[in-house]
Amino acid sequence: MTKADILTTDAQADGVAGLGDTLTYTLVIENVGNTTALDANFSDTPDLNTTLVAGSVVVSGATPATVTAGNGSGDTSVGVAIPALGGGGERVTISFRVRIRDSVPEGITQVANQAALTCGCPQGTVVSDDPATAAQGDPTVTPLRRTEAPSIRATK
Repeated sequence: MTKADILTTDAQADGVAGLGDTLTYTLVIENVGNTTALDANFSDTPDLNTTLVAGSVVVSGATPATVTAGNGSGDTSVGVAIPALGGGGERVTISFRVRIRDSVPEGITQVANQAALTCGCPQGTVVSDDPATAAQGDPTVTPLRRTEAPSIRATK
């Protein structure tokens, strides 16, 4: 299961993810085995320094899948039920958006995100992998440019 991110709303118009910007995560789940994976459940809780854009979860692919969390007002995580994913390379693609908070704690220089897929398959649980790195099973990490506006106070 791969997970990539792209900057979709660039509030600072600088081409780099930063405070107040929106990221779109796209995951591709592929059954490379030779039998159908049954009762798969996808879950993803975005980084604490981001908020899920409610209603942004989209699922596509040959297999019918149902969004169980993420499209409702107040949802903070994404859930997708995949009843059956055929072997031999059948795929499901899931995408959703998160907004980076306008203010994050001092020292935060990135947001990270990793999804999990559980199923009745030999692996049990599979975690997402960032295809931009050589490491396997690593979270998708987005560096942040911190461009917070100054906050000035004068007292007399």
